[in-house]
Amino acid sequence: MGGTSKRNFKTFRELCGESSLKNVIIVTSMWSEVNPKIGEARESELASRDEFFKPIIEKGARMLRYYGTLESAHTTLRHLLNSRSVPLAIQQEIVDEQKPIETTAAGSELRRALNEQADRNKEEIRNLRAEMEAAMRAKHEERRGELQRTIEKKQQECERLEQNSRRMAAEFAAELARLEARIAQMDDEHQKQLQALEGLQGDVATVQIETRKQEDAAAAKKVEENTQSRIIEQQRLAEQCEEEEQRKLVPPPAEQSSKSGNG
Repeated sequence: MGGTSKRNFKTFRELCGESSLKNVIIVTSMWSEVNPKIGEARESELASRDEFFKPIIEKGARMLRYYGTLESAHTTLRHLLNSRSVPLAIQQEIVDEQKPIETTAAGSELRRALNEQADRNKEEIRNLRAEMEAAMRAKHEERRGELQRTIEKKQQECERLEQNSRRMAAEFAAELARLEARIAQMDDEHQKQLQALEGLQGDVATVQIETRKQEDAAAAKKVEENTQSRIIEQQRLAEQCEEEEQRKLVPPPAEQSSKSGNG
C-alpha cells in the first residue's frame, strides 16, 4: 500500500468513524490470478499488519473474497444487507454538531495531507531557487533555464493542489447534501412503511377479534345444539320409559278375555 493509498485509507477511516467500521467490508479480488497459498498469505498480511487493515478489522470490519462469480458477489451483498445501519462520523459532525466540513476529522485529515504536499512543493521550490541563483552566479544559463522551468512546474502544481482542495470541498459538500436529501427521503419512506405496517397490524387485530367472536359464537351455538340434543334425547328416553311402564300395567288381551269368562 503506497503513500497515497495510505492517506486515502486514513481519510476513509475519518469519514466513517470508529462506530461504523463494523459495517465495513474489505473485498479482495483476482483470486483466480494467483496461487491460493500466495493469495492467502497476502490476505493474512493485510489483516494482521497495523499499516494495512488490522486497525479496522479489530473494530469489526470483515474481509471477504470475490472470485469473479455471482455467488461470491451475492455473499458480499448479503453481509451488507444484514448489517445494521450506523451514521457516519462525518454525518454526525456536520448534521448533529454543525461543524464546517474543513473542521471535521475527515476534512482536517484531507487538509493536513494537502498542506504536507504543499509544504514539500514549497521546500523544493526554495531549493530550486537557491540552485538557480548558484547557477546564475556561475553563469550557467542552460542550467538556470532548466531550473526556472522546474520552479514554474512546481508553482503550477501548488496552484493545482489548492484548486483541487477547493474543488473537492465543493464536491464533498454537494455529495453530502445529496446524501442528506436521500437519507431524509429514506426516513420519510420508512415512516410511511411503519404507518402502513401499523395500519396492517390494526387490520389484522380487527380480523383476529372478529374471528375470535365468530369462533366463540360458533362454539356457543355448538354447545347450545348439544344441550338441545341431550334434552331431546332425555325426553325421548323418558317417553320410552313411560310407555314401557304403561304397557306393564295393562294386561295382555288374552288374559283379559279369560278373566271375563270365569266371571
